[in-house]
Amino acid sequence: RWRLSATVQGLTNAIFEAEAARHTERFAAAVNAAFRVDIGRIIRVEDLRDKLETFAARNSALITNINEELVGRIAQTTLDLFSRGRGVTELRKRLTDVFGFSQKRARTIARNEIGSLTAQLNRERHTQIGVTTYVWMTSRDERVRPLHRAVDGTEHNYDRQCPAEGGGQPGEPINCRCVARA
Repeated sequence: RWRLSATVQGLTNAIFEAEAARHTERFAAAVNAAFRVDIGRIIRVEDLRDKLETFAARNSALITNINEELVGRIAQTTLDLFSRGRGVTELRKRLTDVFGFSQKRARTIARNEIGSLTAQLNRERHTQIGVTTYVWMTSRDERVRPLHRAVDGTEHNYDRQCPAEGGGQPGEPINCRCVARA
């Protein structure tokens, strides 16, 4: 059981590291485009190391119903895809085609984990550059939850719990597609 847990932890760390690198690059580009300030030299993926480890540990603990061999094969496939610059869409396709996950389960896992990670990274980057408040923004379509629709466009503080499920920030609740706009 320990080896399975270690394998899942390693896989999750690798995925989150790759996504953090992409996020850091996109975040710096967005700040530069909006404010004409190049923060690329002052923010690094290494700044997120502790946060990524905590987030990866929490998420890998959720994977309990697959055997060690399958975890190893998924880990190898995931590392291969991310090392070649492939994204979540390709991972979702492999989860269904190669490993037999249903389309719905693979889509949910990929979308939820990356969305949640992106929300965590956004919060960390915002606070790194001194942003303390944000505006809750929904995708403004028919799938937005009533609770999230009610807070759409309202301002919130990062150091206080939000009105969403469990006090989560935009993008953190399961299958939440909302974002925090600085």
